[in-house]
Amino acid sequence: MALRTTEAQHDPLTDPNLAGGSIPELNSQHWRELTERAVYHVYNDVYLNKKLAKNTQLGPEDLRWFEVLFAGIK
Repeated sequence: MALRTTEAQHDPLTDPNLAGGSIPELNSQHWRELTERAVYHVYNDVYLNKKLAKNTQLGPEDLRWFEVLFAGIK
């Protein structure tokens, strides 16, 4: 199941996020780094294969977000 939003409705590169915030319940654990690595391991193959990306209903805004996210992980 995919979110039914258009690129204009939601762009993960420009929408607010928790990048500079914190989640108090995690007691300062490294949630951001762990989450980024988890997303990389789950979606890297899809990101590299445009046919898979289309089949998983990822839009251009999602692929741009992966590009930025994955550049910091490699």
